Amino acid sequence: SKTGHVMDRFRDRIMYPIFDTVGNVIAFGGRALNKEDKAKYINTNTTPVFRKSNNLYGYNFARKAHSDHLILAEGYMDVIALQTAGFTGAVASLGTSLTEEQARLIGRSCKELTICYDSDTAGIRATQRAIQVLRSVCPELRVSVASLGEGKDPDEFIKMHPEDGAERLAQAFKSAISDTEYRLQMCKSGLDMSINKDRLTYAVEAVRVLATVETPVEQDLFAAQIAAEIKDEEVFEPEEEPTQRYHAFIRPVSDAESEVVAFADVIINEDYRINGVRLVLDEHNRFSVLMPAYLAKDR
Repeated sequence: SKTGHVMDRFRDRIMYPIFDTVGNVIAFGGRALNKEDKAKYINTNTTPVFRKSNNLYGYNFARKAHSDHLILAEGYMDVIALQTAGFTGAVASLGTSLTEEQARLIGRSCKELTICYDSDTAGIRATQRAIQVLRSVCPELRVSVASLGEGKDPDEFIKMHPEDGAERLAQAFKSAISDTEYRLQMCKSGLDMSINKDRLTYAVEAVRVLATVETPVEQDLFAAQIAAEIKDEEVFEPEEEPTQRYHAFIRPVSDAESEVVAFADVIINEDYRINGVRLVLDEHNRFSVLMPAYLAKDR
């Protein structure tokens, strides 16, 4: 202390031993029991055998279980709850944003990773940061993101469902979406896709996401999805040209230099209307119609 007295660094805290990859205890994490404590979690300082950016909490157990599929959680209790529920591939990044060293450790250990961070704002930012690091360091790794909906994190989710929490978690992990789909969803967050300006904003951000996707098949898949999402559903193009015609109002064009010889407002039938059709004479003195048909109720 400032007065020279020796004090326990981890006083009034729940202790979590931190292991290296082979199971040796190399450090400790401590969670405050007193809610007034400003530092909710503290770790052992950097030592010759411990640097928190190089280690993953629970990794030694996941490695021992030979898990091909890791689950990246946010905290000690999440890992403990997941592993207790049978998800032996659960690990956490020791309270820091995922680092490149941790991403390399993940990439050497598995082929698939599911991110299951808290569902709050901080958790969303951490998820996006983790995706960015993993894409950069482990491009071959299949990354997905699980949403627990009503539960904030895995530990709370299991406590909310004491009878079947593990089964519900298994379904959530099975339904996890790819990292690309997650980032596209985040691009739409707070936007009204019925408004042109917001659709344009989404399109610009979505293209930036697609620019980071290296697989052509994945690019094509999500490009089609984005196109469908930003399409103006009010515009309708009929599959077949209607055959029944009702009214045509022709207005001749007096400009002799113009190739357009007439304008027409045409109601084709009860459903379709063509506005401002350009009528052009071809070499056989036949009119060519150069505008599509639209729903009358929308025009």
